[in-house]
Amino acid sequence: MFSGPHGGSSSRNVIPALTAGAVRTVFRPLRPTGLQLRVIRAAADSVGAVRNPRGARVEPVRIGSMTGTWVSATGNGSRTLTGAVLYLHGGGFVLGSSRSHFGLVKRLSAASGMPVLVPDYRLAPEAGFPVALDDALAAYRCLIAEGYSPDRIRLAGDSAGGYLVAALLAELRRQQLPVPAGALLMSPLLDLDIARAERTRDPVIPLAFGNECISAFLGETAASDPRVDVLAADKRGWPPVLIQVGSTECLLPEAKAMADSLTAAGVPCELQIWPGQVHVFQVMARVLPVARIALTQGGAFLRTTVGTAQSSIVERDARPGRNIA
Repeated sequence: MFSGPHGGSSSRNVIPALTAGAVRTVFRPLRPTGLQLRVIRAAADSVGAVRNPRGARVEPVRIGSMTGTWVSATGNGSRTLTGAVLYLHGGGFVLGSSRSHFGLVKRLSAASGMPVLVPDYRLAPEAGFPVALDDALAAYRCLIAEGYSPDRIRLAGDSAGGYLVAALLAELRRQQLPVPAGALLMSPLLDLDIARAERTRDPVIPLAFGNECISAFLGETAASDPRVDVLAADKRGWPPVLIQVGSTECLLPEAKAMADSLTAAGVPCELQIWPGQVHVFQVMARVLPVARIALTQGGAFLRTTVGTAQSSIVERDARPGRNIA
């Protein structure tokens, strides 16, 4: 069991609320198509671009037909075969890249003590399902080809990337391939059945925009397709999973459903519910202490997981020493 977060609460809710309002205002009138999508993509990459990679080594790579980036903030910046994290970025399947997520990935590398590979998987609507999943599998195979044994590989992802992590684990089991040592899901989008999903208003992302992103990703593929429906997937044999989700997110019910499904399958799982936090609050680690705490705990999980953790649901409290089960 990880220790609870510490620190005052003055910024714990104010900063996420202000950020959420700004993001929601920007996204409300937009649609994930055409010129608007190109502008959103460029803006996301620009905001996250590597301007000062102090403390990190950044190495562009080719992963088959994909580009990608190694980010190492492990002290000496070097890569060894002792362990690596495969990070699948969020962005609603339609935007995001290794550039947009540099800051988050750098902190995760430092927290885990491992280099992180971020593939630029192909995006919707240009590439619908299962292209992004196939790209994720190709990146995983690439790590193994480089000499990383599966038990030295960890998976991590946020939002839509969290979905791809779960889908990749299901695909590995479906193909009877070796699974990694563990997986970290941050604010994962897990239910692509728009009609079924128990979602109400989210403080960050307008639901109409999110639903359009899901539709663009699925294309002609049904949400009930066995390769799509990760909540219904057979989870026997999955590695330990840590799920971090904010208490204000519309994705909280499906995070709970995933945790229940994993526990029922005998998979070690911890669900951390962070009070007052919004979708992927970890990206605010530069200004939000609780986000840094969450990343520290996520990194510790990735660094130490060996398949012996016990399943639990924990509601995190920002007051010193508080864990509310």
